[in-house]
Amino acid sequence: MGGKLIITKTDWRNPEESIRIFSGLYKDKRFYQVGFSKDISEHEHAGQVGDIVVGRVRDIVKNINAAFVELQPGYTGYYSLEENISHIFLNSKNTSRLCQGDWILVQVKKAAVKTKAPVLTSKISLSGQYAVLNINDNGMGFSGKIQNTGFRSRISSLLRSENEFGNFGIIIRTNAERADSETILQEVRNLKNEWEQIHQEAVHRPCYHMVRRAEPEYLRLIKGSYSGEIHEIITDNHEIYKEIRQYIHRMSMNEIRLTFYQDDLLPLYKLYGLESVMKNILSKNVWLKSGAYLVIEPTEAMVVIDVNTGKCIKGRKQDDTIFKVNMEAAKEIAAQLRLRNLSGIIIIDFINMDSEEQKRELVEELKQQIYKDKIKTSFVEMTKLDLVVLTRKKTEAPVYEQLEN
Repeated sequence: MGGKLIITKTDWRNPEESIRIFSGLYKDKRFYQVGFSKDISEHEHAGQVGDIVVGRVRDIVKNINAAFVELQPGYTGYYSLEENISHIFLNSKNTSRLCQGDWILVQVKKAAVKTKAPVLTSKISLSGQYAVLNINDNGMGFSGKIQNTGFRSRISSLLRSENEFGNFGIIIRTNAERADSETILQEVRNLKNEWEQIHQEAVHRPCYHMVRRAEPEYLRLIKGSYSGEIHEIITDNHEIYKEIRQYIHRMSMNEIRLTFYQDDLLPLYKLYGLESVMKNILSKNVWLKSGAYLVIEPTEAMVVIDVNTGKCIKGRKQDDTIFKVNMEAAKEIAAQLRLRNLSGIIIIDFINMDSEEQKRELVEELKQQIYKDKIKTSFVEMTKLDLVVLTRKKTEAPVYEQLEN
């Protein structure tokens, strides 16, 4: 049975700022994934991951092989000349060399973090439900979770025979394995048409124009969901309701039930206890059913997670109890990484165990849990000090930063 996607506008914590839109996947009496998007005006400058903008090259800094591109007057992004070899020029040029004052089309690859400017790219990425089209790239890739070699070969041959490449790179998403070949092919064509429309629009727009704003978090959740993962979407906002109704109709997601919630006595955020959810997500302590607890400490360099026994260690069979607590902690850690959207290097200090067999079982359990994550999460090692090292790809800011920004 799939889960419910809950979407509501909230002014929780910062009512004086832009209203935030909460979206969370609710299943088995808990939230599995949450995110926020700002309800911003069309005139607010770019900065969200995925925004596509007509930028102006302000400076080229040779000693770091990079350019700084203005997205708005006085607001710049970092543009690596090592990673971005081909530029999408929008002004007349007699050379392919990037020069100060050039107008180029860029996409925000990474959002600004504290004092760091947003990272920009010319390798513009357009995402569908089954495929991702990358401009200024080439070749074809598949989600690492697609292990079916027959499927990979069939789709690769189909796209090549239909000449769907060119100055494009194509990545086939995990969802595609549940779709037929013609549906995947049509989506790739639609993404190419979308790119042509974007480019044509950009050529005729002024500098700093926002050609495409990044999709809000709730649409990305719907688009990235596996078939059957979401069975119902509930929102109390009529604008969002109409937007999603049009989206699921366009994407033929007829299996999803869309519900508009209205109840003055019991608002949607109260019904699902969102204030409590946010408080728990921002808390550094996470209690386990056994009575043990996790301490989660995000830092600048990494995320550190400590497993503490609390008051659960009693009796003679302490080794078995510690093993059970660690196994419970492994499941909860995987869930918390996803829920809080933590990324980078993650160091886990489990409760010490003497048995090598139990350590192997713990590592295997942790691997199975992180494999369920849609965002690439990798087990690196268990060190000689029995510290477990993971890495998780950063796609968006963690929830605590989303609420602060």
